[in-house]
Amino acid sequence: MKFKIVFIVYLFFYSSGLFSQFKGGSYQFPERFSPNYFFDPNLSYQKIKVVQVKGFTPEQMDYYKINKTYNTQRDFDNNSYYMEWNELENYLYKIIDTIIPKEVKEKQPFDVFIKRDIEYNASALGNGFVYANIGLLANCKSEAELAFILGHEIGHSIFNHGYMINADLVSAYNRNDFSSTIENYFKMFDKEQYAELQSDSFGAKCLNKASYNLSAVKPFMNMIAYNEFTSKFYLKEGDRLSYSNYMNKFSSHPNFFKRSNEFDKYISETKFRGIIYKLDSVYFQKVKKIAHEECKKISFEEGDYNNVIKLSFIDYLQGDNGLKNLFYLFESLRRYLYVHPEYGKKGFLGEDFQFSEFNNTNYSILKKPEILFNDSIGYLKSSNHLLITEAQKPFNTYEEAYIYFVEMAVERKFNEATFSKVLYYFSKKDEVKYKLLNNLYLENGAGIYKGLSENIKMYGFPYISAGKTAVLIDNSTNYSQSDNYYHSLERIKYAPAIKEMFKNDTSKAKIILMSDLLGIRPRELYNYQKLTWNITQLYNQKDEEIFYKLRYLKKESMDERELKNKFNKNLMIFIPDWFKWFNENNLKGILIQQIQYKYAYVTEENEYMNLYKIQYLNFFDNRPYFGKCIRTATFRKQTNVQMANEIKEYLWMVQ
Repeated sequence: MKFKIVFIVYLFFYSSGLFSQFKGGSYQFPERFSPNYFFDPNLSYQKIKVVQVKGFTPEQMDYYKINKTYNTQRDFDNNSYYMEWNELENYLYKIIDTIIPKEVKEKQPFDVFIKRDIEYNASALGNGFVYANIGLLANCKSEAELAFILGHEIGHSIFNHGYMINADLVSAYNRNDFSSTIENYFKMFDKEQYAELQSDSFGAKCLNKASYNLSAVKPFMNMIAYNEFTSKFYLKEGDRLSYSNYMNKFSSHPNFFKRSNEFDKYISETKFRGIIYKLDSVYFQKVKKIAHEECKKISFEEGDYNNVIKLSFIDYLQGDNGLKNLFYLFESLRRYLYVHPEYGKKGFLGEDFQFSEFNNTNYSILKKPEILFNDSIGYLKSSNHLLITEAQKPFNTYEEAYIYFVEMAVERKFNEATFSKVLYYFSKKDEVKYKLLNNLYLENGAGIYKGLSENIKMYGFPYISAGKTAVLIDNSTNYSQSDNYYHSLERIKYAPAIKEMFKNDTSKAKIILMSDLLGIRPRELYNYQKLTWNITQLYNQKDEEIFYKLRYLKKESMDERELKNKFNKNLMIFIPDWFKWFNENNLKGILIQQIQYKYAYVTEENEYMNLYKIQYLNFFDNRPYFGKCIRTATFRKQTNVQMANEIKEYLWMVQ
């Protein structure tokens, strides 16, 4: 019977795609970068190199051109977009093909891509690239709404609104004409409004021609009105309102619903109401569900646990009490509290409360659950849940919520919930409870964390003594204003010399250059990206200050030696998935060097300044180390070889 339970649990995680070492179920990046996603940024740049818009300086134009050519490729190389998810891309293309007039498509063919971004948004470039966030697919309420948003964004690209909105403002700024700059700054908002109305009109005409029901877009327009208005007007400083309360109090404001009213006018002039779903209503709901789960997965893997908690809790209120959703809830709560223990006694999801009646209180979201929802329909689906209807709530704080959901999973014989409690009580330094629960986890057949569980039982904390140290050098890109894909391509030439520095140390270290993986091996790159994000989430500025060790010190003081404590923050306790990966790759620790570059000009090949910081974690004494470079006004940069040599010396010093 134990074997059967373990096997079922294994199948659950295998199909859920929650962890990078398991295949199946959800989206996985391909092993190799497909040529279909290389858009030749050099050629694209050459096509628009001579373009100049009145009012913009050559430098400003170069910045714009680099962003629209080289940086477009950078985003694909950096896994910002899904690759080879043809099913979803084809669905979006069919919508665009349905709504966009033939004469527009003949002039400019369109390519559709899905961005790995949970925000409700989309965009389009003048070259025909249309980008839809996965968050847009998750939150659109109908196919008609999705079609309108895609048409609206294509409208922006057709009418070239970017230039139209900013040209006069930039021109005045460049002339040092202060009064004209201020005047055009305020005019810019009017131009933005005009641009939105023009794109709304284009999108509405597209839907009308394709026989979609324009009334289905009304909720979207209401939400836009809410977002636009609240970005400019506030009741009082620091006050935010839920959508439903806002609609009740401010729908009479003269600036409210300006776009929505224009849309209503267009609807009233259109006698044919059309249909909400033209392609496939069933498939739309399938896409919506897939996208919603993907939003949770992205947030989970990137360490945005508070967002996972919100999304999963809403799903729970709407009836999803499956093991996968429960896992997201209790494990996100545990990880969130591990990094932010100060939230343990705070009201569960209550930090968004800005209502006067909740000032200086510690209520959970259950006191005002409607704040979780963007519309009344979502709240209505949850309003009959016992957590909402019962006057006596089973939990109030984050810690109480964790115990509530993890115990619910334990009662359903979900053994991974027991191991979550092991890690929870380990973080609480409760040796009696975590050892007792760890034994119980193993006695019940263990599960996907069996290796780590046995390791903790043997050593008292996660311990890996043998293997190499992974030296991860991230000199790929730092996304600063001056740093771009053009520069990233130039930095690839540094790789051979850096590798040469470590050629005699291959028995001790495994060298990984992020720049070697860009646009080549997306799945491997994503694994290291997740690792970097996780470690960044784990350690904050305070931790760096506590454990900071100047690189020229040869020995630790006695106080520093006392910092070697098994209850220090530990990557394996934070995210137990990594234990298996480090073991399988014969690694006993990791050193990450993140290099930042600053350039004088957007097309300058060589940086005028660089900085780096080091994080070193080993798994044999649970001691994190932090290092950083020293830069002054006269000593502003080093060669990449010099920086690599410093981390080499640093690594062998602290080991």
